[in-house]
Amino acid sequence: CAGNIILLILAIAFSPALNLVIAFDLAGVSTNEIVLVPFTLISLINDMWNSGAWPLAVLLVIASCAWPVIKNATMILMWFLPTTLLSPNKRVAVLQWLDVLGKWSFLEAFVIVASIAALKTVVDLSEQERLQFLPADLIVSRVNLVPERGITLLAFVASFSLVLNHIMSVYH
Repeated sequence: CAGNIILLILAIAFSPALNLVIAFDLAGVSTNEIVLVPFTLISLINDMWNSGAWPLAVLLVIASCAWPVIKNATMILMWFLPTTLLSPNKRVAVLQWLDVLGKWSFLEAFVIVASIAALKTVVDLSEQERLQFLPADLIVSRVNLVPERGITLLAFVASFSLVLNHIMSVYH
């Protein structure tokens, strides 16, 4: 659990979550992809807040940043607290609630996948009404969001945390 917390902090604050990438096809010749904007989870939250999407920013802070850390810290407490301070029945109840609520840790993965699907764009200028005189596929631009190691690490840590929670429920 302590390792999970460290990995969560690395994924949330320091690892790139995704990149906004653009590439062009000019007369059938493709350019290299250019990274326009790299995003970390913190920068995504900041951009959402600054653009007025503060309810989504607050939800991501709670569900993707605070909750996974609180959950793992609570799991550490559940494992190490003596039965004189926390009865086995209460320990099981807390672990079961952590398991039920633990699925919220996947919210950021859902938001990223939805963003990737929504922002995958291909623009062929010859398909524009005013530019139909151009040959097909003369100038095509492709804009994509590309997931990076931060979002992958976050999803892995959330999954591992759920597995660890199940193990702790059995062996408490």
